[in-house]
Amino acid sequence: MTAALAALPALPAAAAVVLAGGRMRRRPVQRQPVGAQEPGSPSRRAVVTLAAAVLVGTAAIVGAATAVALAALALLGRIARRRRERRRLQRERDAAFPDLVDLFRIAAAAGNPVHRCVEVVAARAPAPARPPLAAILARTRRGVPLAEALDAAGADLGSSGPVLADALRAALRTGAPLGPVLDQVVAVARDRRTRSAQAAAGRLPVSMLFPLVCCVLPAFGLLAVAPLLAGSLGSLAP
Repeated sequence: MTAALAALPALPAAAAVVLAGGRMRRRPVQRQPVGAQEPGSPSRRAVVTLAAAVLVGTAAIVGAATAVALAALALLGRIARRRRERRRLQRERDAAFPDLVDLFRIAAAAGNPVHRCVEVVAARAPAPARPPLAAILARTRRGVPLAEALDAAGADLGSSGPVLADALRAALRTGAPLGPVLDQVVAVARDRRTRSAQAAAGRLPVSMLFPLVCCVLPAFGLLAVAPLLAGSLGSLAP
């Protein structure tokens, strides 16, 4: 009885501890709302922004590379087109060179000096050779000696143009007859034109190989072989 009376003063403190523990257990747990990010994790908006920036940068790089590639292709195409034009013009001048020399022979046989031969031939020359001869006459009108004008424009008359320019300069310097020299020049020019024509004829079968394989043979198969196969398969059907 004495021990029970001694424990009575400690009852309020124990009751306070029990009540406090009950309040702690009954305290509602704060739940994290759905969609909230944990501390330290990147937000969804930042990820989307980063992905968009990467896509825009990639598109810009690809667009710049495409533009550079197109510009390079355009430049290469222009260079190739100019080269083809120069080769075509050179072939035309080489083909017309024997006729040009024949005109110089006729003018020289008529007794014209070299200056007059150039003037007469320039008005009647084949179309590919007219611009170089006109350039020679324009230089002489500006006071350039005819020998220098011939030397500057000799290569523009064709592959054998320097030979003709040398013959004209030699006749202009020495006064020698122009006809015999031009006979040799025209013989060489005609031989070169004949060999060029033979080479072009030799390349013709190779150039015709592509249309033969890609056009003629498929057309023959469609018009001749396909109807026979279709008729054979139709006769085999039950």
